[in-house]
Amino acid sequence: MNRPLVHTSQRLLILALLMTLLVSACKDDSTDGGLDLFGAAPTQLDSTTAQQVASSFLDAWKDGDYPTMYSFISPNARAAFSQDQFVTIYEQVSDVVGLRGLTWNISNVLVEGTTATVSNSVTFETSKLGTFTDPATEDVLRNMYLVATSEGWRVAWSRNDIFVDWTNSSSLELVNTLPARGNIYDRDGEVLVAQNGVQMQIYVARQDISSFDTCVQDLARTLRREQEDIRATFDKYAVDTIFFIGEMSEDTARIEGAVLQSSCQADLRPRSTRQYYDRVAPHIVGYIGQIPAGDTTYEAQGYPADALVGLKGVEQAFEKQLAGQIGVRLQIR
Repeated sequence: MNRPLVHTSQRLLILALLMTLLVSACKDDSTDGGLDLFGAAPTQLDSTTAQQVASSFLDAWKDGDYPTMYSFISPNARAAFSQDQFVTIYEQVSDVVGLRGLTWNISNVLVEGTTATVSNSVTFETSKLGTFTDPATEDVLRNMYLVATSEGWRVAWSRNDIFVDWTNSSSLELVNTLPARGNIYDRDGEVLVAQNGVQMQIYVARQDISSFDTCVQDLARTLRREQEDIRATFDKYAVDTIFFIGEMSEDTARIEGAVLQSSCQADLRPRSTRQYYDRVAPHIVGYIGQIPAGDTTYEAQGYPADALVGLKGVEQAFEKQLAGQIGVRLQIR
């Protein structure tokens, strides 16, 4: 009479074991199909995994592995930039600066809900600019922004993740630069020519001017040009374009500067220039001016297109010594 009861108990025990195995199998399936970031538990979106993703992105950049970098950017960023476009941007940056290598540092990770901010700096080793760090100063923050996605943390990428000041609407280029031109002294150490003069450059835009006729009159008087010439210069530019229309001495600026700022909404920008002292005949000292049209020798030496060079006398004969070492800078505009 008891044997059927024992048999029933055994069946219940086997059934319980089968249910336990089934539940375990379901849990394993759920884990396999869930989010697994670098061994982290499913749906773990914290500062640790954010730093891991940012580190992997920066390491891939260090290795020149742009496709891997692309895999770490957000779906929205991938919709805005194809992989080919993304890779081309990084390749062009590498070519522009002559990238030889880079190192990076993460200083802080802040997670707020479904976003993470990763403060970092990147040091570039280049053939054209030497070694430099972005950002250049500690008071400027370079932040990489991460967003939570179905893939885990992903970089909300933009060109700011290359250089902090670079936006999607700006361009990147290397610009040759000249230091301040050297002074010229006589045998007794008296200054004949010094780079201590200042000219005030005048920039205007038609759309900012309320009374165009008054502005033209003031510019013509200040620059000693005909009004028709001033009007013709304006006609060359779109109404919203800010352009250079001329320059005046500091003395003139003290008298006319406020007038032009009022009538033309002029932007006055100081420019360092040469100061000549009347101690030697002008034809001996010489003078400087724009590179003569058709002269390509200066361009071949790396002079900027708008450089002022010695054209006569000592200024021309000692151009190399007075001009100094031509440099280069990275310009974002």
